[in-house]
Amino acid sequence: MTGTRLVPRSKRRRTQRGFALSTEAVILLPVLVALLAMVVVWSRYALATTAVEASAGSAARAASLAGSAAIARADATSVAQANLASSGLRCEGVTVVVDTSGFAVPAGQPAQVRVSVACRLRTADLGLPLGTVIVEQQGAAALDRYRGRE
Repeated sequence: MTGTRLVPRSKRRRTQRGFALSTEAVILLPVLVALLAMVVVWSRYALATTAVEASAGSAARAASLAGSAAIARADATSVAQANLASSGLRCEGVTVVVDTSGFAVPAGQPAQVRVSVACRLRTADLGLPLGTVIVEQQGAAALDRYRGRE
């Protein structure tokens, strides 16, 4: 029995428990980091969607105030691009589609103008280096019922 040392049972448990906690930390840490990264990416995508939606709404409002369909298209496009630029989004391409069919409806009847705004974002801007994603939203605004339309 010389050279053999007995470890008390309470110390053995403590040593094993510490090993289990470090193993759990090694397993759970990557999961928690991935979860945090997903929350960051989702929140950045939500902010981009909100900015594009606000831009579409502002563009539709600007188009509804125009006197003709041609002016409405020009106003909506410029307002949408200006709003996206001021929101801080770095769109690789902005597409603005303006539905001016409401201008063909005779005065005195309800009509509206619809605007669709699409922004192509690099996913690296959202936190993922995977390519591009298109964020598209629509907006609509009523045309003045009693104003002449061209």
